[in-house]
Amino acid sequence: MKKIIISILALVVAVTIMSCSDGDSSVYYNGYVAMEAGPLPDTMHLNTTYTFSLIASASNSCWHNLEFLYNNSVDSVYSYAASGVFENNGETCEQDMVVKDTTIVFTPEELKTLIFRFYSYGAIDRVDTVVVVEAE
Repeated sequence: MKKIIISILALVVAVTIMSCSDGDSSVYYNGYVAMEAGPLPDTMHLNTTYTFSLIASASNSCWHNLEFLYNNSVDSVYSYAASGVFENNGETCEQDMVVKDTTIVFTPEELKTLIFRFYSYGAIDRVDTVVVVEAE
C-alpha cells in the first residue's frame, strides 16, 4: 500500500512539473513604447503644410510590430503614441533597440489654437500648443 501511495504521489509530482514547465515561460502582450516627436513651431499658417517626425523605440529584441497611434476625437487636440508587441518564449531578449520612425504631414485648415499631445511610455508626456494664423 505504501508503494502505491508513493507511486501515485511521484506521478502527480511529475505531471505537475511537466505541465508547469511546458510553455509556462511564454509572455505575449501589446503595450506602449517610448516615443519622441520632432519640434513644432509656435505658430502655423493657415492652409500651409508642415511636417514633423515621430520615433518609436523599445529597449530589447523581444519587441516587434511597432506602430504609431493617432487620435483626434476632441476638436483641436491631436494625440500621438506608439505601441508594439512584446513576445518572449523563454529565450533571452537581446539588449538591442527596436526603432521605427515616421513623418507626419499636417495642414491646419482653421484659425484656432491647436494642442498636440505626445505620449511616451516611461517618460514625461509632451504637450505643445500651436496657434494657427493667416498666411502671410
